[in-house]
Amino acid sequence: MSVAILLAIPATKGLFHRAIMESEVTSPRDLRREPSSEGAKKFLTQLHIEEGDINALREVPLKKLIRVQKKIAGTIVDGKINPFRPFIDGKIIPEQPLEIIRKGNAS
Repeated sequence: MSVAILLAIPATKGLFHRAIMESEVTSPRDLRREPSSEGAKKFLTQLHIEEGDINALREVPLKKLIRVQKKIAGTIVDGKINPFRPFIDGKIIPEQPLEIIRKGNAS
């Protein structure tokens, strides 16, 4: 699915000579914005950072960022939806990647 997403991003046109799409391409993931937005809010809350305070976020040590990310995202075993994933925003990823590829508009 990662390859499909990269091919579907308009800004990547001309960057790939060939690509191989394998697992999950025919059953696209849910790329709605809501899980990612909710995850970002939880992430900032756990870090005690106000939304939009990029400077405070830059000051957080990497180990702490990873610890909080794991806490929110969970693991494959616990079945949580990982909010740290791409989503269709209408600009960078304009629509479902598989549809872009089907239309012939992909890289």
